[in-house]
Amino acid sequence: MNFHDPKRYRERSIPRDKEAAIKSLDAFFKELDSMVQKHAIQDLTVSAVVPVTVPPRDLTEEEFEGHINVVGHFGDERRAVEMAAYAMGYWRSRRSDAAMRLESDGAKAAGRL
Repeated sequence: MNFHDPKRYRERSIPRDKEAAIKSLDAFFKELDSMVQKHAIQDLTVSAVVPVTVPPRDLTEEEFEGHINVVGHFGDERRAVEMAAYAMGYWRSRRSDAAMRLESDGAKAAGRL
């Protein structure tokens, strides 16, 4: 499943304060835990990236933008690696299929097919 809305993605791509992002991630995972239970999801592996601004540690530094990368698993952690590998294979295949379609479309446009 892929839910991609470019406008909403741009809105979520605006960096926010690191501490606020951490609190938001904590709340997200608590809500997700409730949803997993409510919908009887046996195992769920999550990987997320949140853009943040990081404040300077002292006067010699400036604020900079970065990302927080988090992973989590709800259920039997022994399944987490298998599930992550499945997801990686799925998305890699989707990317490969998309690249092949683009190549084919380009060849058609160039009159090679």
